[in-house]
Amino acid sequence: MLLVLLVCAQVNRLERSAHELREAQDDWEASFNTITDGILLEDAGGAVIRMNQAARSMQGARLLEQLARAPLSGCGEEMGDQGRTREFVDPLSGNCYEIRSRARSDHPRGGGGVVHVIRDVTARKKMEKEKELLQFQFLQAQKMESVGRLAGGVAHDFNNILTAILGYSEIARLRAAHDEKLAECLDIIHDSGMKAASLVRQLLIFSRKSTLEPQVVDIRSLIDNMAKILARVIGEDVILGLQTESPVGNILVDPAQVEQIIMNLVVNARDAMPQGGTVTIRAEDVELDSSYTCSHLDLVPGPYVMLSVRDTGMGMSPEVRARIFEPFFTTKEVGEGTGLGLSTVYGIVRQMAGHIYVYSEPGRGSEFKVYFPVCRENVAAVGPEVEKTVAGGSETILVVEDDASILTLIASLLEPLGYAVLAAHSGDEALALAERSGKRIDLLLTDVVMPGMGGRKLAGLFLEKHPAARVVFMSGYTDDIIIRQGVSQGQCAFVQKPLSPRSLARKLREVLDGQGREGAAPPVPAG
Repeated sequence: MLLVLLVCAQVNRLERSAHELREAQDDWEASFNTITDGILLEDAGGAVIRMNQAARSMQGARLLEQLARAPLSGCGEEMGDQGRTREFVDPLSGNCYEIRSRARSDHPRGGGGVVHVIRDVTARKKMEKEKELLQFQFLQAQKMESVGRLAGGVAHDFNNILTAILGYSEIARLRAAHDEKLAECLDIIHDSGMKAASLVRQLLIFSRKSTLEPQVVDIRSLIDNMAKILARVIGEDVILGLQTESPVGNILVDPAQVEQIIMNLVVNARDAMPQGGTVTIRAEDVELDSSYTCSHLDLVPGPYVMLSVRDTGMGMSPEVRARIFEPFFTTKEVGEGTGLGLSTVYGIVRQMAGHIYVYSEPGRGSEFKVYFPVCRENVAAVGPEVEKTVAGGSETILVVEDDASILTLIASLLEPLGYAVLAAHSGDEALALAERSGKRIDLLLTDVVMPGMGGRKLAGLFLEKHPAARVVFMSGYTDDIIIRQGVSQGQCAFVQKPLSPRSLARKLREVLDGQGREGAAPPVPAG
């Protein structure tokens, strides 16, 4: 009887132990399957003997088979004590997995084995790439900002130098009209100065800090004038075709900016044809109706002048076409492009109330179409480069410029035209000179940015005592600096450096005759 009780007690203990063991196994299994990383256990032969639910569902049976067959572990002894970590990219899904493998040297049955912990790091890798892209774009933006600041600083000093070169060479050219050899030398000096001024302007356009100077133009003349330089840019293996024979309407644009648009689009077309091809530039009048404009954002029905640049290059996929105007987006290799050419075109077009669209298919080339609203005004007649006579007058002009060479140049220009000139190197000197002279001063011609008192403040103080006088500002700085100084070209008479004697004389005459801007500075803000 005692023996029976002992056996029953032993059986009960075994049953409780078995029940506890099952519960512990269930708890372990539940915990094992709760882990979000995939876990695979291999025996010494490389066979998978256990895996959790995450490993089963991570990529299904296909991925598990790939992982099981791939040489993930080899021999456990080859891994060392710390194991090893690798990345595995699924060639079908493109998902990236981090696989950490470690030998099981403490296996209770001996024989060893390997534990693989598999983590889906696709999202992390995507975030890392996005972070790298943002960092790259930030560095690119910083670089462009540095170029812009450099351009703004260089423009003022360089434009002052160019004002002296262009101004004196033009005055000398007028005085050397009867000496052909000397006149030819002076023309070369003047032309070189104009090229240098153009380089400064191109630098400012590149940094998007240039001053817009809208004019009524015939776009066909811009295209024809650029033909030679475009032919040199695209190279001998690319044929340049121009279709500018048909008359088109006039447009109100900044000619230099339109030239930049054409240049950027042609360069983009050239890069799309590494083996050569054809670039065709076309200008024509178009009438866009509501059936077309309803599918194009911000475009309204009406007459437009269309500029088309078409190439026979490799074309673009819809994905690339959707992003081509994004800043820093480029399909070129690293270091071969800034990704700003087409975004700059887009910005210029929008700034001038135009619209741009692209049509392209892989293998069938691309065509960029730029639409400018038609302007009903006529193109202004272009006179000779150097006029024999320049309009003058008898008024008194107070000239304020901190650069001595430019101050002397302006005086040398205005005095032969009959003007009485009062010259000052600073705002304080100008106010003292105006009060000391006792003359009626008809016009103040002042630089905008000067040491001490700037042109804006000077104009305000000057007009308090000479309310009938006119004011003309001049500056070699870029437009954003001028605006920060409190002078807007849309509100006041303004001349941009480098100064041309002819254009300066014409501007002064317009203001004095009341044909230009009102020539009065807005009130100076407090402080």
